[in-house]
Amino acid sequence: GGERPVLRDAQLAESGRGLQIVDALAVHWGHRPDGPRTTVWAEFPARVRR
Repeated sequence: GGERPVLRDAQLAESGRGLQIVDALAVHWGHRPDGPRTTVWAEFPARVRR
């Protein structure tokens, strides 16, 4: 636990594509240690209704 998240190559990875999705959709994202775990945070653009 508490390890730095790794952005894997989506074409080669057998699992762990969650960060690829976050990276594609988020305006900003990052991570921080949270005791024995790591917390990943993300900011997504607000959708404006018309």
